[in-house]
Amino acid sequence: MSLSKVPIQLDDLPSKDFDPVIAKDLMVFIRPHIWPIMAALFLMAVTAACSVAGPYLVKVALDSGLSANSFEVLRNAVLLYLLVAIIQYFSMYMRVNTMSVVGQSIIYDMRSRLFRHLQELSLSFFNHYSV
Repeated sequence: MSLSKVPIQLDDLPSKDFDPVIAKDLMVFIRPHIWPIMAALFLMAVTAACSVAGPYLVKVALDSGLSANSFEVLRNAVLLYLLVAIIQYFSMYMRVNTMSVVGQSIIYDMRSRLFRHLQELSLSFFNHYSV
């Protein structure tokens, strides 16, 4: 079996811990997108709050609505539950779309910067490393 056909094992790959220098260098690409990232974090908090509010509203509907034979409380809890579910759906949808756009934009910025750098290199650089 030739060496090129040997499968790579996870143990063979070099592992490297978190490098703050590399993280600092990558912040250059994140900085222009800070407001959409903040909006996504806010939407994440809204989604989390809505997911916690759902079970509480079920408790209110059962304890204060059904057990107390109060149609008004039951109706209000169900309507509020539906509203919270809709808010949760749209906040999750907007967060996922926002982060997708931000991620693709960061990748595009990195690739554009790499391409510009390669275009600025002299031809002797490419001749030196050609086979």
